[in-house]
Amino acid sequence: MNFPVFISDPLAILAYPADSSAFYLAVLFSSLLLFYKSKRGQMNVLLFIQSFIFVFLIASFLYEFMEFAWYDNPFSFGYMILLAILLILFLTAQGRLGSHTLISALLIGWSLGIYILMTIQPFVTVFGYMVTPWFVGLFFAVNFTHLILNQRKSGYIERN
Repeated sequence: MNFPVFISDPLAILAYPADSSAFYLAVLFSSLLLFYKSKRGQMNVLLFIQSFIFVFLIASFLYEFMEFAWYDNPFSFGYMILLAILLILFLTAQGRLGSHTLISALLIGWSLGIYILMTIQPFVTVFGYMVTPWFVGLFFAVNFTHLILNQRKSGYIERN
């Protein structure tokens, strides 16, 4: 995490490699920033997340393809297939599903796919960062809860 180096010279931190804890911290801070901007009305977070998912899926697919084709990484193949399925789902369902439902479905599908890969492979990486089961479980729980709350608010689920 190298906080002392970051405080003394912020640009020097770019020379230090990061680990998974930095990745998790970045996801947390990004989520908090998006939540804050959404509540203040400063950003259309739904449009941002939908655009981010599209870019993330393509970039991840290309990264995993390079890992598989150029570096002969056999563990990239499963994640590459998962990303291809999610990308096809995103492109075909984009006009048919509501944005909240599509985003939640893709994020839930991603976390379930990663969890399945964790049971098959010894490890799963996202852009070279090793992903742990607690992160995937938390990611799934947050997105599943968001999907249920959004559908309940929209009136899709009837209350007894």
